[in-house]
Amino acid sequence: MKYKITELIDLKKIQVVIENFCKASGIASAIIDLDGKVIISSRWQKICTDFFRVNPQTLSKCIESDTVLANKLLVGQKYVIYKCRNGLVDAAAPIIIEGEHMANLFIGQILFNPPDINFFQKQAQKYGFDQASYLKALSEVPVLSEDLFRSMLDFVSGFAELLGEMGLQQIRQAEATVALRESESKYKHLYSMVRLMCDNFPDLIWTKDLESKFIFANKACCEKLLNAKNTDEPIGKTDMFFAEREKKSHPDNPDYHTFGETCRDSDLVVLKTKKAQRSDESGNIKGKFVFLDVYKAPFKDEKGNLIGTVGCAREVTKEKKLEKERKQAEEELKKHRKHLEELVKERTKRIEDSQQALTYLIEDANESRIELNIINNKLNTTNKELESFSYSVSHDLRAPLRSVDGFSKILLEDYHDALDKQGKHYLQRIRAGTQKMGQLIDDLLNLSRIGRQPLNKKTTNLKTIANEAYKLLESERKNRKVKFTVHECPETLADPNLMQNVFSNLLSNALKFTKNKPLTEIEFGYKEKDNKTIFFIKDNGVGFDMKFADKLFSPFQRLHTNEEYEGSGIGLAIVQRIIFKHGGQIWVESEPDKGTTFYFMLNG
Repeated sequence: MKYKITELIDLKKIQVVIENFCKASGIASAIIDLDGKVIISSRWQKICTDFFRVNPQTLSKCIESDTVLANKLLVGQKYVIYKCRNGLVDAAAPIIIEGEHMANLFIGQILFNPPDINFFQKQAQKYGFDQASYLKALSEVPVLSEDLFRSMLDFVSGFAELLGEMGLQQIRQAEATVALRESESKYKHLYSMVRLMCDNFPDLIWTKDLESKFIFANKACCEKLLNAKNTDEPIGKTDMFFAEREKKSHPDNPDYHTFGETCRDSDLVVLKTKKAQRSDESGNIKGKFVFLDVYKAPFKDEKGNLIGTVGCAREVTKEKKLEKERKQAEEELKKHRKHLEELVKERTKRIEDSQQALTYLIEDANESRIELNIINNKLNTTNKELESFSYSVSHDLRAPLRSVDGFSKILLEDYHDALDKQGKHYLQRIRAGTQKMGQLIDDLLNLSRIGRQPLNKKTTNLKTIANEAYKLLESERKNRKVKFTVHECPETLADPNLMQNVFSNLLSNALKFTKNKPLTEIEFGYKEKDNKTIFFIKDNGVGFDMKFADKLFSPFQRLHTNEEYEGSGIGLAIVQRIIFKHGGQIWVESEPDKGTTFYFMLNG
């Protein structure tokens, strides 16, 4: 078992109970583990404390009685009464936690009959005890009837069972606490990743409740539509709150129009019809009149109940301008066509009068044809631009919505047992609220697989894994002078496959950031601090300023440009995830141009 009995029972409270029992019964008691270590003791007889437990030979008999003899006699029994190797009577009841025998609850240091003085005199002589003091201590040993002693054992046996149940409850509570923390950590990480995806997307994304109050708004929505201070400000507010604030910023214009009423009305339509709706909406934002191509849909929970609306939008102000210019060109074309028709009629009449008139008509017609071709070319250009825009809107606006919806669904299915109810609820709320996140989602899935992979702990030598990982990085140290030092280190409980990933990333990092050194120096070892084993990987690379250390383990956060040092920015996030999965910790110490040291502990 990974727990010690001292971690599973309240020693102070148990000490009080045992002392009260011993005070009432007049006999000694103790809790002793299977190695003979005394955890709790009370009212021990002087013959034990001042003689048996002091002399090495009699102490050895005490430990043998408390461990080998007691455990042998206890097999399959609730308690056992036996005579210890030094001549006193003891009884023991097993403390069993989750099916494992972890310690014994002892009472005794008594006699059933008056002591055999001759036996104890010989014992004093054999072990060099002061006979007078020894026999005086013997006289203080309680003499009880076996029936009375057995009646006490009913309490002792029941109390031992109670201790086992208390220990089991403590284990369950500890496991539940660890599971809760892991679930909270996964949920927070997933939520932060989805938030990051949405905030990196240029289109507007939001969700609202049944009262049209914002539940979620991405960065683009806050900046381009609401003019909000940050992504937290919209939560719990409606479009009208921001519309009124926008109007107040232009008191000189009573007709200043915002998106507030339009957004409110279109929300009501979606809630009433329970159908998706696409519309063009317009209004003033930050003093500028803009057009939005808006797509809204019903927002439902995992049971299909309507809980609000979800939407996305794209600014199409430039496209609207192009469309307006196209319509103006069409109007101009109609006017020229009408003028041409009138001109043809007039010229035809002149032809009938004279050949010269026909010549004039042909010349005028040619001029009109040239002018008409110019107008047609402009119209074709405008139509192509509008066609390109229409395709972009129809494809790029819907496809991302389906893409992110599909990914959110995968998260719900793959993490169904790991997520708590609130986590599932928020993911459902995000579904259909984000679009076109395919590649970024794939990157995040690679990171999240670490969390889903089972943890297979076994006794592991990290020195061996470090050497294996270093050998696999041969291509990264080709044509380089590298001094790789690996110290002996204690074995630990860990998942070898996951730790291979840890060393691969940390050693690869060390090689990467020492590439400009004439001699690369990398060292793996450990140190002991506060009874804990701390492993480390140290290099003599470029190092960094510790004020940036908080970004180091965040996905896609890098301290150097890709031109300086290649990388995806996800390796250290994977390392941290694996260390946390082992119940451990990881941190870093570094200085610019003085190298970097990564430290980690495993809760083995």
